[in-house]
Amino acid sequence: MKSTLLFFISICALSLTQAQDKSYKIIFGCTVNYLNSYLTHTDEQGIKTSNNSHHQVGLNPHIGLRLNDFWTVGLAFGMSHSRRSGYDDFFQEEFTNIYSSYNIGIFARRYFGTNKPVQFFLEPNLTFTAYEYNSTSKFILSAYVDSAKEFNCLIAPGISWAVSKRFNLIARFGKLGYVWGKSRNVLSSDYGEYSYLGLRLSTDSFFVGAELKL
Repeated sequence: MKSTLLFFISICALSLTQAQDKSYKIIFGCTVNYLNSYLTHTDEQGIKTSNNSHHQVGLNPHIGLRLNDFWTVGLAFGMSHSRRSGYDDFFQEEFTNIYSSYNIGIFARRYFGTNKPVQFFLEPNLTFTAYEYNSTSKFILSAYVDSAKEFNCLIAPGISWAVSKRFNLIARFGKLGYVWGKSRNVLSSDYGEYSYLGLRLSTDSFFVGAELKL
């Protein structure tokens, strides 16, 4: 009886392991974003009137469960740091604006072109993001907002390349979705609500990274 029970448990465990190997994959991954730009404005006489440099870096680790050939679901985290600095001739001042953000959310990923090394996907996600702002400017509007919290319901297209059975390279580009949040005014400490539906195709919405499948 014990031998039969042990044999039955072993067969069930082996079957479950094989089923998981075929249909379920744990995915650990991370995508990064980097932006470095410098802009200069001149007047009609060719004299430089202002300059603006922008440096940004973002890091977004995630963990997912590959349910089948078409779907992955998971949990994502993120952090970003952005610094803008320069000189504005109109306000006659040098300025430095620093933006930091931290987020956590859930995502799903729908793959197209299954059983191929390269797959396109759509990735809807629901994310909570907290922002912190610091500025030396007395005139720039962003100086009067020191923090914000928002919910993002977005969808982003992407591409996945299976370099091997255990390793993927991925990229996401652009975002479309709805944003709702509250920002805090540093002068009055009051919170103001905002919401919008928007499409972002700028360089700060382009991420590249890699995934490890276990």
